[in-house]
Amino acid sequence: MGIDVGVLKTTVVVADLRGRTVGRASEPFRGREIEAEERIGVISQTALLALEAAGVAPDQVLAVTVGLAAPVGRDGNILVSQPFWRLFDVGLKKALHDLHGWEVVLENDANLAALGECWRGAGGGVQDLAVLLAGERFGAGLVESGRLLHGTAGGAGEMAYLDMVEGVGSADGLAALARLWAAEALAGESKTTLRTAAAPGGEVTAQHVFAAAAQGDKVALDILDRLSDRLARVVSTVAILLNPELVVIGGAVADSASVLLEPAARKLASYTATPLRLAASPLGDAIVGIGAVRHALDRVEKNSLDLVLRRA
Repeated sequence: MGIDVGVLKTTVVVADLRGRTVGRASEPFRGREIEAEERIGVISQTALLALEAAGVAPDQVLAVTVGLAAPVGRDGNILVSQPFWRLFDVGLKKALHDLHGWEVVLENDANLAALGECWRGAGGGVQDLAVLLAGERFGAGLVESGRLLHGTAGGAGEMAYLDMVEGVGSADGLAALARLWAAEALAGESKTTLRTAAAPGGEVTAQHVFAAAAQGDKVALDILDRLSDRLARVVSTVAILLNPELVVIGGAVADSASVLLEPAARKLASYTATPLRLAASPLGDAIVGIGAVRHALDRVEKNSLDLVLRRA
């Protein structure tokens, strides 16, 4: 079983031993900063819903991998030196074991995205790649010579350094920037269809911006040009440091962001001398859950004898 725990929702994927998805469920959290007990409760209930959809009893689960939007060390400990990361330090591993008897491993969501991309996405057969989760905040899963990179405390691929990069200034992702720049445009007097895109009192989303650009809206097209430049600058930092063959844009924004790849690739030449390929993930917002399933399957394959003896 693979569990993707974001800040706003959780998604659970149940798979059989061949890796085929047999059940799936997704539920939102009531808010960003909720109590640990409430967050655990939503995750547990969502897992049970996914198992029910699969027709699988909780005691039949062999392995669970959980993807979190925070660095996770090889020892399973979450790095909590930033306030955002502390949102995920809720004792989930122990809680799910106590509630259901499951053997749970925690992992960084971008790392799992990289595993998923290599298994079922655009990264098949590629030995050196980076998968950028680019929705709300940029984060990277890094594969070098076929190995997933973790770093000492699980911080490999964290991109807070973007705060200090000229022309970037933050790790805000494409969806967050699209909303921000749309709001700034609407605060002015620009003529744009974005004014009627959202429901009255609602927020203009990244999807609204991409849809308006597809219809030729000038304000939306200007936002996409800025997004492609931001993407090129972010990708160039990865290219300069790691020289991957391929950078994959993943997460919920991947489908929409495909229109940014060509202009971003053109701009890359002025930011880095190390060539690479850019691609959008075909896995969409399922990328972390798919990677979590692959991680759990690897554990089952490696420890199959122990699992048989434990259930004997």
